[in-house]
Amino acid sequence: MYSVNNIGKFQLSTNILKILILLIIRIFIIINLECLSLLFRRFIMKVSLLCVSLFCVSLYGVAYGNQTNKVYEADAALVGVNGIIYLDSREKASKYLNKIFNDPWFKQNFKIKKPVMVKEFTDYKLTSTIGSNVAGGRGTISVPDRGCYNFSIIHEVAHHIRPNGEHEREFTKMYLILIEHFTNPNVAKELKSNYKRFGVQF
Repeated sequence: MYSVNNIGKFQLSTNILKILILLIIRIFIIINLECLSLLFRRFIMKVSLLCVSLFCVSLYGVAYGNQTNKVYEADAALVGVNGIIYLDSREKASKYLNKIFNDPWFKQNFKIKKPVMVKEFTDYKLTSTIGSNVAGGRGTISVPDRGCYNFSIIHEVAHHIRPNGEHEREFTKMYLILIEHFTNPNVAKELKSNYKRFGVQF
């Protein structure tokens, strides 16, 4: 059992030990300050770059990645709606495309060349290729042999009207305008409802 004097001596020696440890740490820090500072700056820079990269990726995801998936979900939910037609061959899809580009309202409002319809070698998607060097500047819409829904053709035409739109608001607004004109109010109403349900910006 410690007496008062022994406790005081123990506390004194403990305090001295603490001071010595803190002094050693401080000397170590001073000696290595430059190295630590350089390493710390590099660490902060890497963390900052990582944060900026993640932020950019998240923005891209909101504008393109997530929005794209949501647009596809909104499209898929149109199947079965009155006014949605399945064009069961590429030839029928081509005739539907002609119908769009021969429409007086379309001709008056959109001064673009009709894309060339080509064969899509995968059996589950449509794609658009746009560029001044593609099909003499007309671009293409690829459709599989099995055909597609009419809204899929309208979707791709919207890409040709808004070639830099990806699937963000500029595109979805145009797509909705075309749906309203080339299908019926019921389909347009359903697409708006799908947009809201899946969180699509339009």
